[in-house]
Order: sequence, then structure tokens, then C-alpha cells
Amino acid sequence: LPSTYDYLWGVDRGEIVRRMQAAMAAAVAEAWEARAEDLPIESPEDLVTLASIVEKETGLSDERAEVAGVFVNRLRLGMKLQSDPTTIYAVTGGKGTLGRGLRRSELAKASPYNTYRIDGLPPGPIANPGKGALMAVAQPAETDALFFVADGSGGHAFATTLAEHRRLSSGFEALDQPVRKLASGAFARGSVSINLQVQSARAVAGYRINEDWLATVQSRARRVLLQGDAGEYAPIQPDGLLALRGVIEAV
Repeated sequence: LPSTYDYLWGVDRGEIVRRMQAAMAAAVAEAWEARAEDLPIESPEDLVTLASIVEKETGLSDERAEVAGVFVNRLRLGMKLQSDPTTIYAVTGGKGTLGRGLRRSELAKASPYNTYRIDGLPPGPIANPGKGALMAVAQPAETDALFFVADGSGGHAFATTLAEHRRLSSGFEALDQPVRKLASGAFARGSVSINLQVQSARAVAGYRINEDWLATVQSRARRVLLQGDAGEYAPIQPDGLLALRGVIEAV
């Protein structure tokens, strides 16, 4: 079990490993005993496997249960999990990090660990899940979400429909990292000033701001607070703040 273990100089390494194994067995047993009713998970081993995927998908403790809820919803509906970390594990064999983005050919790679290709869970864990991930799978959030995408802040934006997911994906990916951080910080502080320039290759009558989509972006980014080296909030740079696809629409 990933944790902090105290030990004395000279202690046998095997003893430390046995302590870690015992701690993992206890954590799995606790999570299995506390699991919610009607989970689409048949065994403690499956719980560990799904928890390992949750562990790799998010480093934020406050969204593990929601990530787990998405995967549980997908299992119930017979949807593929489509988890990037499982595909990375299939590509690397679990040996080190990939160090780059996934290729389309890799998403199509035939492997029992590639959840873009297989139904249900892979045959075993892809990482060593902590107690938080184990409990998140045992007691997932009650959510209608079926999709999530990294929002650039270390967290994720969740969606219930593919259309909403695609809008979130294209929007967050359209922002480069510095502007994304500034936008998130500005949204969180509730003070956004916007200057906008639009260029188009075709004649249009005009442009409008999609208020509903902008509100969605703001709500997804509201949790983020960006602080500079001096501990002060970074200044707002409004130029390009609305470089999110879907916010500006031609009319």
C-alpha cells in the first residue's frame, strides 16, 4: 500500500515489503467490506484493478470518487472505459512513463490492457492504488457523468453527454497553458475583463458570445487559484481569454 512506513536502520527489506503487503490487504478488505450495493465489480481483485485506473487518472483526492463514478456508470452500461492510462500501460508494459501523448495507432493497439479495445476491466491493475482510490471505487460518487477531460489545472471537467464532452475537450485544448492558467485564476477570483479580436476567412454577419458555454467553462475552472512566485495572484491578461472554441460563434 502506498504510504509512509517507519523503520529502523538495518531492518530486513523483506520485512518492510511484508508490512506493505499486509497494509494493502487490510485496505482492500476494508474497502470491499464498505462497498456500495450493486457495484458492477465482482471481486476484491476487480476493485483493486479499477482503483489502479482511478489512481492514474487523477491526483486530486476530492475528485477520485467522481472519476470512479464515471467508470462505474460505464461498466453498468456496457461502455468501454476508454482510459488513457490503461493504453499507456499497454504501450510501455508498465515500465516507466510514455513521455509523450498517445498516438491514434496506440489507441487501436490490441492488448488486454487497452480499454479502448476491450470491454470491461483489464486483467489486472496498472498501478499500485492508495487507500483513497480504493475507497473511491468502493463508494463512488452518484453522478450521471460518463465522460471527463483534463481541464489544464490538474483536475477534470465532467460531462453527461458526448456532445458536451466534445465541447469541453475542444475548448480546454484550444487554450495554451499560460492563457489557460490565467483564465482559470481570473474565473476563480470572479473578475474577468475581456478584450477581443476576431479574424475570419469567410464573410459573416457578426459574432456573438455563447453565454451558456462560457458559463460552463467558468464553472469548470472556478476551483483553480493561480499564485505567482511571490505568493500573489498573477495579473489578468485579458487578450486571448476567450480563445476557447465554442465560446465565440459566427452569426
